[in-house]
Amino acid sequence: RILRPPEEVSGTVELVKEAQKVQDLVDISNDGFSILKNKGIDYIILNSKDRESALNSKYEFLKNFYKLVPEKCKLIKKFPEEKTKIQKGPEIFIYKIL
Repeated sequence: RILRPPEEVSGTVELVKEAQKVQDLVDISNDGFSILKNKGIDYIILNSKDRESALNSKYEFLKNFYKLVPEKCKLIKKFPEEKTKIQKGPEIFIYKIL
């Protein structure tokens, strides 16, 4: 999972910070793709809701990471939105990091 600024995660900032301490998150604020590869991560799974949120973020590193996905990764599989009676689910993308 990608480390997101606590202000951008639903919930109170203090609770998010505490929860993030015990999660296995990757800080992508400096050259995220190299960091992922150095950790042995070859694939990433993204969804359209997270991408939209990141592209509208006030944090440039998140915007840049998501903008660079098409050139730094190869799309392996795309799953379309799931439409249910209650709500529609996001598109899901599986990428191989180049």
